[in-house]
Amino acid sequence: MSEEILLIYILAGCLLLMAIFLIVRESAAAKLTRKIAIALRSAQKARVAIEHDLKIAQQNALDQIKQQSASILSEHIRAMQEELRDMQIENDARALRLERIEERVDEFFAAPNHLGIDASKVIALYNSGFNANEIAKELKINQSEVVLTLRLNNLEAR
Repeated sequence: MSEEILLIYILAGCLLLMAIFLIVRESAAAKLTRKIAIALRSAQKARVAIEHDLKIAQQNALDQIKQQSASILSEHIRAMQEELRDMQIENDARALRLERIEERVDEFFAAPNHLGIDASKVIALYNSGFNANEIAKELKINQSEVVLTLRLNNLEAR
């Protein structure tokens, strides 16, 4: 029997060692599981923080793009306003020159003919069928004066 008891003790010792091994192994696995859980929570917090930072960075980039666009747009608007102002100044200057020309034309027609030409006689002869050369001979004036008088009265010299 002593052999049987020895065998039982050996078997009991093996079972005890196996139980201790399993307990130690389970404990190490539990620690590892806790470490993994902690790492996962840390990774999730980091992911949330990164997503938050990304959203802020995107919003900041969008705000910066909006500001740059507004700045560029306002620069273009200012440039266009300056061009429009310059064009208005040029237009006003042209209108003023045109007014002066009209005044001079009015003065020319209102004043007595300083060339000594009676425009009504030139027109009457023209309407009677005379050409510019014949009118010049008839009124004893230069042919170019006859042509000018006709043109000023919207008539085409013949």
